[in-house]
Amino acid sequence: MAVPRASILEKYLHEKKGYSFLRFDYTDHGDSTYKKQTANEPIDERNVLSPFPGPKPLRHKGKKLEFGAWIKDLLQVVDELTEGPLVLIGESFGAWLAILAALERPERIKGIVAISAGVDFMSRWMNKMFTYQEKERLQAGETLWIADHPDGPYAGSKKIVDDSKEFELLTRQGSLNVVCPVHFVHSMQDDIAPYQWMLRLAAKLKSD
Repeated sequence: MAVPRASILEKYLHEKKGYSFLRFDYTDHGDSTYKKQTANEPIDERNVLSPFPGPKPLRHKGKKLEFGAWIKDLLQVVDELTEGPLVLIGESFGAWLAILAALERPERIKGIVAISAGVDFMSRWMNKMFTYQEKERLQAGETLWIADHPDGPYAGSKKIVDDSKEFELLTRQGSLNVVCPVHFVHSMQDDIAPYQWMLRLAAKLKSD
């Protein structure tokens, strides 16, 4: 994970505060299973929605695009690459995954920092990022790239939306058994993950 925010956090927490720090890319994100185009490799332009400066990623070949794979990634990191109590820091769907991890590993997760928590947001994200014509293609089973997104290229599919529904939190009955401290940092202007949804999530947690 080479995004500046994560690098700054690591520098501050590890070098300044002396905490152990681990950052990683989920499957199909960042440098994890991304295959970069070389000079001699073609790209299927039919599936790229707009130009992306610099090396273009190849078509989504080999991508799982499964929400369930991401929670498995996180739990594997918790179980196999770390020891002792953990504080998870997640942004967007990473905050959603952190809450899910706290439900699965309450004895390990002792705190969460949720930045722009994108809980239950996959359907809204697809509606926001794709045109009507593109959504028709997605409903037909195609996978499409958003190549010029500020945070890097994204792939969208009906599969990832359907897969995420199993992990939605706000539709669950009763409270969520998350008892560790959870600190939310959220923009009031966020139109993909509205802050009102963050407030609903906070109200469902057993944590104070």
